[in-house]
Amino acid sequence: MLHKWGISKFQIITVLVAAAICFAMAYSSKQSRNQSRDETYSSIASDRTDVVTGEETQTGDDGAWQAEETAKEAGSGSLQTGIAASDSSVQTVEQSGQTAPVTEQNGVGTPVNVTSSYLFYYEMLTEDEKQIYGEIYESITTRQEKKLSTCDKELVDKLFEFVLWDHPEIFYTNGYNLLQQLLGEQVISMTLQPVFQMTEAEVANKQAFIASYVETFRTALPQGLDTYGKIKFVYEYLINGTEYQIGCENSQNICSVFILRKSVCAGYAKATQYLLRELGIPATVVHGTANGEGHAWNLVWVDGIPYYLDTTWGDASYSYTPPASDVSDAGDMTGDAAGSRVPPVNYDYFLITEHELLTTHSIDHPEYYPAVTDTRFNYFRHEGLYFENYDTEKLRGIFDRAYETGQQNVTIRCAGRDLLLAMQSSLLTEQKIFDYVKVMDRFYYNINESMCTMTFWLE
Repeated sequence: MLHKWGISKFQIITVLVAAAICFAMAYSSKQSRNQSRDETYSSIASDRTDVVTGEETQTGDDGAWQAEETAKEAGSGSLQTGIAASDSSVQTVEQSGQTAPVTEQNGVGTPVNVTSSYLFYYEMLTEDEKQIYGEIYESITTRQEKKLSTCDKELVDKLFEFVLWDHPEIFYTNGYNLLQQLLGEQVISMTLQPVFQMTEAEVANKQAFIASYVETFRTALPQGLDTYGKIKFVYEYLINGTEYQIGCENSQNICSVFILRKSVCAGYAKATQYLLRELGIPATVVHGTANGEGHAWNLVWVDGIPYYLDTTWGDASYSYTPPASDVSDAGDMTGDAAGSRVPPVNYDYFLITEHELLTTHSIDHPEYYPAVTDTRFNYFRHEGLYFENYDTEKLRGIFDRAYETGQQNVTIRCAGRDLLLAMQSSLLTEQKIFDYVKVMDRFYYNINESMCTMTFWLE
C-alpha cells in the first residue's frame, strides 16, 4: 500500500522527525506564554486595591484580558474602573410585536422585559442595538455581569445611558465596569459589570417608600381628568411637594423627590417621567443646558402630540428669574423691586414648543427628538390666558375670575413681543392695570420677555 501511494520508508521517517521537532517547539512556546501570563496576573493582583483607576492586561493563550475599565458614570463624563467576566450566548424572541432580547444559559432562554412601558430611546435603535440595550438592562436588573454582543465602547456608553434615561425606576446604579478581551490589539469581546450604589436590601427599602408615594399620589388624583389634566396635576403635585436643593442626597434620581421631597433638575425630570408613565402617558427625559448650565427636562405626548415640559423651572423654590436681558421690568407701582416674587407654580414652560424652549434652553443631540411645533395644549392657550390682540374685555374677565376663585396672581401670555410691549405700556406705564385690580397702595408684577408673559399679584 505504501508503494502504491508513492511514499518511501525514508519519507515516513523524515515526517516523523519533523513532527517531533514541531511538537517540542510548540510545547516550549506554550510554557513561555503560560509563564508570561502568570507573571502579568501576579502584577495585577499586587497593584490592584479597588475599582477606581488603572489599566490592566492579562496575557493568555486566547489573547489578552484588558480591564481598561471604562466604568463610566452615565451622563457625567467621569470614569471609574473594575473587572468583570462572564460567558453567555444571546438570541431574540418576539414579544408584543417587538423584538425583546433574551439570554441563553444552559440551553434555557429567559426573556428580558424591556417593553413593559414607553421606552423612547429604545424605540429609536436598530434591532442589533436593541439587543445590546437588552443585555445591559438585564445585567443591571439581575445584578450580574454580562458578556455583550458588541466590541464598540462608545456604543456601550450610549446604550447604558439610554437604559437609565428610559428607566427612572433604575435608581441604584449610574456606572459600569467594562472588561475587554484582546487578541493582539483587536478587541474580541466585552463584558459589562454595573456598579451599584445600593445593596439589594437598600433598594427594596427605597422601593417601598416610592410605592407609598405613588399610592398617595393616585389617591389625590382627581377622577375623570383628560391627558392634559393629568399632566397638569403631575406638574403641580411635584412642584408643590418638592423643594429645589442643590447637593441633596440622590439628587440625580427619583429617590430625592419621592423620599426626601427635595431635588435638582435630574430628579424633577425623572420623577415627572415616572409619574406620567404610571398614568399611561408617554414621557422621556431630555438633557441639555439652560442659561449655560447643565439641565434636564421632559418631552411628553398629549394625545400623540409632543411638547416640552420643564418641571424644575415651574417650581418657585428654584427661584428662577429670567435673565436680565429678558426682563423689561419687574417691580411694583411704587418703584420697589419685586423681582424676587415668583408664582408658586410657573407655567411659562408647561407644554411648549421647541422654538419657545430654545429661547433659554439648548438640547443635547437634537437629532434624537421629533419636531415640537404644536401649541394647542400650551397652558396659556388651553386656559384662555393667551392674547393675540389687546382685548380689554377678555382681560377683565380673567381678573374677575381670579378674584372669584381666590387666586394670588394672574399670568397672561402675549402672541409676540410687539403686543407685550403695547400691553405693558398701557397697563403699567399708563397705569390702566388699576382698572382691573382691587389693590390701591402697592401692586407687584413681573415680565418674562423670553416667553412674552406678564404676571400680576392680586394681593
